Amino acid sequence: MKGNNPPKTILGRSARLLGMAAKIATQEVTQRVSNQVTSRIDQARTLVDSLGKLKGAAMKAGQWLALEGRDFFPPEVLAILSELGDQAPALEIKQITALLRSELGAEKFARVYDLAPDPVGAASIGQVHRGRIKRIEGDQEISEEICFKVQYPGIAESVQSDLAGLKKVLQVLLKVGGKSVDIGPLIDELQTVLLQEVDYGQELALMQKYRERMPEGLRYFMPQGYPEFSTPRLLCMSWVEGIRLSDWIASRPSYADREQVGRLLLDLYFHEFLVARLVQTDPNPANFLVRVNPLRLGILDFGATLEYDRIFVQQYVRLLGELDGIGESEADTARVFRSAVEFGLIDAREPLSAQIAYAKMIRLSLKPFDRAAQPFRFGDPTYTESMREVFAEFSKIVKYSSPPRQIIFLHRKLGGVFHILKSLDLELDLRPYWDRMVRCVLE
Repeated sequence: MKGNNPPKTILGRSARLLGMAAKIATQEVTQRVSNQVTSRIDQARTLVDSLGKLKGAAMKAGQWLALEGRDFFPPEVLAILSELGDQAPALEIKQITALLRSELGAEKFARVYDLAPDPVGAASIGQVHRGRIKRIEGDQEISEEICFKVQYPGIAESVQSDLAGLKKVLQVLLKVGGKSVDIGPLIDELQTVLLQEVDYGQELALMQKYRERMPEGLRYFMPQGYPEFSTPRLLCMSWVEGIRLSDWIASRPSYADREQVGRLLLDLYFHEFLVARLVQTDPNPANFLVRVNPLRLGILDFGATLEYDRIFVQQYVRLLGELDGIGESEADTARVFRSAVEFGLIDAREPLSAQIAYAKMIRLSLKPFDRAAQPFRFGDPTYTESMREVFAEFSKIVKYSSPPRQIIFLHRKLGGVFHILKSLDLELDLRPYWDRMVRCVLE
């Protein structure tokens, strides 16, 4: 690998992943011989260093594990995996220019100008550059301010091989933690989403579909796609002005404004899932912008947008309705476990201790919507600490259950929204949202 370029060939990327697995396996043997717990940290460090250099599907999956793997990996491993968020060095502008020329062809590329040399963002799959295009409309030439989302070479072709290699590495780490989890379904779901994310033509279509299903009114905004200047590896969108959500929060807006933005986020999520059944599942704050006077919320990046059918939405909401106000009795614990098994959320082989811990985790997870907890304070340190403890307790006991593939990205979005509401330091009455959700089954 030269400079910032990851290996482009499937063979090269597979060799890197297999080398990583071999190194981790060697560290595991060392741990058994020397009985040193620090070997686990060394394994995680090996994983992060290699995934950061690979970029692409393997790195994207590693970033996801840092957020969603708390039930399976110990804290020291998760802490190191979280460093992946900053492991994507940008390609140089001459490489980006060459990619644009190759994807668009000489004629269309000649209508691209003022391309910024530095990206406005670089991630695991591609990077974004601001610029302008000359678009022909009738007999007129129109100048548009746009941004190009440019995919790194070889990424799309490597998704399946990357995840197959990563699966082997994860099995080693799970074995270290004493887990017998079948991560096959999880890898399958990751592959489905990642294959979608590397198809910019599909993202363009999802962006248009999302625009059509947006809530009515002027509370939200998003970019417009330009099919003429887009390909499966290049996405051209209108440039949208706004303040990054994290920057807006850092500017210390009034409580009334923070509450308004918080409700915009909640309203959007419930509209996405219950009405549009089309959810942008990446909750990264960088995917949201804020405009003021009046306050409006902007939505960016539709690569991980997932569509849910009506039957699934109804079954999911019905399940939550059954768990509303669940108690701590043995019968209630058995009911929670039975419902979770039927819905595919947990493995039926889990021991009684895991069933009890799971029911406790569910009760605490639903507490923000409990009538007695309103208004719910998102920044409550007691609740945060209790959640951390109950997840840690469950992660030590659970042995067979992998993350439920049907709802993993849906919960990723809701968890991200709650994290932003915590950053906004809000107290909100969430019961109307719960009641609205339950009514959805009857409508």
